[in-house]
Amino acid sequence: GFYGVEFPGYGLSRGLKTTEKTMYLATEQLVQHLTKPAHEGGLGVDGGSLVLVGQSIGSAVAAEMSLRGYGKKCVLMSPFLSMRKVAGALFPFIAPGLVAAPFLLKDKFDNARKVGKIGVPLMVIHGDQDDIVPFAQGEKVAALKQDARLVQVSGANHNDLFGTEHEELVVGEIVRFATDQHTPYKVA
Repeated sequence: GFYGVEFPGYGLSRGLKTTEKTMYLATEQLVQHLTKPAHEGGLGVDGGSLVLVGQSIGSAVAAEMSLRGYGKKCVLMSPFLSMRKVAGALFPFIAPGLVAAPFLLKDKFDNARKVGKIGVPLMVIHGDQDDIVPFAQGEKVAALKQDARLVQVSGANHNDLFGTEHEELVVGEIVRFATDQHTPYKVA
């Protein structure tokens, strides 16, 4: 099955302020509910069967949950190195200020510090025409973990991995990875 998290402040979710901490909290609560035995009020999903998937800012959440011991595999789609790095790529004129005054960004979403510590198999999927998170950041994220699989989606932008001509490739790669089927290191 598939279970999705609606982060605080996104979509119909209300109540909590959108922060790195509340996004981790919401996700961890869902994962705990999924894996809690049914007789205890949970859904009874085998925690050893979970494949964590996060796209864009969700990639940082999936990485964090993997570090906390959830999931048997992790897929990061359109991941960035850190909020500072992606902000600097989008707005180069602020990059020096973020280096000099890192406290300006309260939420770090620091994939660069986390990915190498993830103890489960990792796959990174990234469009090579991404205009929000440069493809080079996805390549660097994949390079931080030995044996990570990188799937380069030729012609894909940041928000068109699903619902476009790229969907069949992306879903196919996720299914093969999740089910232990052979996947080449790089798919163009």
